[in-house]
Amino acid sequence: MITARYIPENARKVADNLSGATAYLYTRAGRPCAMIYATAKTTTAKGFYFPTEAKRDAYVARELRAWREAFQRKQAYKAERAAERAKGHTLEVGHILYSSWGYEQTNIDFFQVVAVPSKCFVEVRPIGSIRTEDGPNYTGKVVPNIDSFKGPSQRCRADARNAVKIDRHYAGLWHGRPVAYSAYY
Repeated sequence: MITARYIPENARKVADNLSGATAYLYTRAGRPCAMIYATAKTTTAKGFYFPTEAKRDAYVARELRAWREAFQRKQAYKAERAAERAKGHTLEVGHILYSSWGYEQTNIDFFQVVAVPSKCFVEVRPIGSIRTEDGPNYTGKVVPNIDSFKGPSQRCRADARNAVKIDRHYAGLWHGRPVAYSAYY
């Protein structure tokens, strides 16, 4: 395993200090070359020959600009997510959440918010559902049966978009309309 960067002899270093991308410009056998490392931590690189120094320099400038822009997008996304987490959810006691999941069939689970201990957590309990329409081939629509609890409450993390991970599935705020399901029974 390579643990250090290969830096060609007599190479000129060109770096983007914001993203950490670095290029080494050099000449091998009379041909202009460049070796570009994506970040300060990477040991793998892109290495190319170019027909002219101008084409090499233009390519390196484009690559470093692309890495800088990608880094800036990533930083903006991180800041946005941190602001979302700080804001917390807007769920209240009594709100209904639903989860749609399944393989070759669509299962719908409903949950009712029974407590809001903090801006990051909620307690939910599973509730039953009522079939409002039966369609062909084991399909139909369901609505929640409010306050018909089917199990114990669970404390779950809620994000700023009011998404709650319950067991292995995410549940979101119910929109108030019947939800389509499919089944084999």
